[in-house]
Amino acid sequence: MGEIMPAPTHFLKKVGLLRIELERDLSLVGGDHPAVSHHDKTSWIEGQGRYQDIGGNCEGEMTAMTSALGARKRILFVDDDEETREMMNALLGIYGYEPVIASSVDDALEHAMGGGIDLCILDHWMTELNGIDLCNKIRAFDARTPIMFYSGAGYEADIQKGLNAGAQAYLVKPDIEHLKPTIDRLIDDAVDQYSSNNVSFSL
Repeated sequence: MGEIMPAPTHFLKKVGLLRIELERDLSLVGGDHPAVSHHDKTSWIEGQGRYQDIGGNCEGEMTAMTSALGARKRILFVDDDEETREMMNALLGIYGYEPVIASSVDDALEHAMGGGIDLCILDHWMTELNGIDLCNKIRAFDARTPIMFYSGAGYEADIQKGLNAGAQAYLVKPDIEHLKPTIDRLIDDAVDQYSSNNVSFSL
């Protein structure tokens, strides 16, 4: 079993700071202008076991306003820890996404099978079923929706298991710095892939 990080009680302080930064940024740009999203420099790259430069810098950046291009993207977050669910529910809203929170595997599968999910974020270790098995179950009926792990299980073997199960990224708690840029990248990549496929079919 991988190393389990302490419960993220200190994350709540960071969430509070992020809210303050968000309010400051919105007061600067005004209510009629959508906040601009920039990807962070680094993110865990699938299958490479390292962080890689992907350009940009989003230190202290918060984007809570809906994109002018359409409705907010829906993110399914699964974790059996109540405090973590509350933290992620707040953070995903601050990031500008619509959180869909699940506390159990059955609940998560019901949401995933119902469709309309743009990204799944899984914990590695859960009481009912581990995240690797859940990832495999989702991949059995959905090969397209991006999946990432956000977990305290941080050994290299844990990360590789997650990627081998079909996830595109794996972040180790309490890494909150790379959380938003990783989410943004996965959703943007999925949108680009969907657009490319539609162009190919039309041709």
